[in-house]
Amino acid sequence: MSTVNIPAFGPGLMEVLEAQRRNDEIVSWPHLEGYARGLVALGQELGASSVIWPVDAAAERLAGAAALLAGPGFRIREWGQLLEGEHVLLVAVVALSPLPLIWAARQASALGASSVAACGIDIGGIEGFPGELDDVIVIRTEAELRRRSA
Repeated sequence: MSTVNIPAFGPGLMEVLEAQRRNDEIVSWPHLEGYARGLVALGQELGASSVIWPVDAAAERLAGAAALLAGPGFRIREWGQLLEGEHVLLVAVVALSPLPLIWAARQASALGASSVAACGIDIGGIEGFPGELDDVIVIRTEAELRRRSA
């Protein structure tokens, strides 16, 4: 049986694999609950009018866990939902690029969102897109949040 030498594929692939590993770790026990509580706290801070929009599979798991903790007031975007006048919070977990958030922000705006913010645990390059998002928030475990302007 042969083994694959991952470093032979180059550093870019290693970064992708590491980001996937971190996504898997964050949305698994025991870390998922702490980050879900952080997302619940962020949703409460932003107000009941915010619509949570997960932009990838790991974010869907995180948002689902947060919804279970928060109860019926935690609003996750339905895929066919128009966003006229809504405040939208895009959610990612770990991403090497902010492009999924930027594309979703543009789509939310096109669907009528009045404001679009983004949050995640580690989003690479997000500071390179000023003006695309109203706010960028880093999710911390146990509701410890750090906010910075986009």
